[in-house]
Amino acid sequence: MCIRDSLYIDDAGRFKELPLNERASRMAQKDIRGDAFVLSNHDDPALEDWGRVDCPLERFESILANPKQATPLDTSNQAAMAAASAAREYDTKIVTAEEAEEAMKSKADGNTAFGNQDYKKAAEMYELALTKLMARTDLLENGPELETARIACFSNQSLCFIKLGDGVNAHKAASMVAYHLDPTNHKAWFRLATANLMNKEFDAARRALQQCLVHGSAGQPTPDSINLLSQIDAAEAAYTQAEKKRYSKMFA
Repeated sequence: MCIRDSLYIDDAGRFKELPLNERASRMAQKDIRGDAFVLSNHDDPALEDWGRVDCPLERFESILANPKQATPLDTSNQAAMAAASAAREYDTKIVTAEEAEEAMKSKADGNTAFGNQDYKKAAEMYELALTKLMARTDLLENGPELETARIACFSNQSLCFIKLGDGVNAHKAASMVAYHLDPTNHKAWFRLATANLMNKEFDAARRALQQCLVHGSAGQPTPDSINLLSQIDAAEAAYTQAEKKRYSKMFA
């Protein structure tokens, strides 16, 4: 059962100069003035099931002791926004047992094609699997296996697109893992850094590579990361030099 909690406050509390509500402020991680109250509800959009549930003292004390940390969403980051949008969409759908079986077969076919270095076919097979897996898997007995498969399909698909020289789609696939499905997946961050390099997004490539190191090697450089960083620096230098040359001709 998915239990969600809502904190109801007086939006005009500050303007009314109401006293600080320390407990509500702690829960909301912001300055709350005046009275506030907590409501809990069961909310499962995939099953279209919603209803109020009790919020006992134990739950309230747990929320107060461990307030949820809000994760700000950078609206200028199109990849993160797309991943968030996709997450909201598939939370309303359910994977059936038949779809799960078909998806796992497509994933296996993708792995075989990748092993044969047929990256185009592999990417297509991973996409076919994802069309079945982009929905709720937790209601099935093998839900954890399917969730792992979904992450692998996106990550492997990203690598296929890198092999094919398609930076745009490599970025899209890696972003789904790095920004939503498994933000601690260092391989996804490495592939996202590589895709950013291919797309000449050099600063974004460095940021993604840093996340790769944080989650993969406790922040310590690895031979692969050192090599990729050298490629980023060299590509940026060459790009900057080419741009300077191009503009110098325009205004000569």
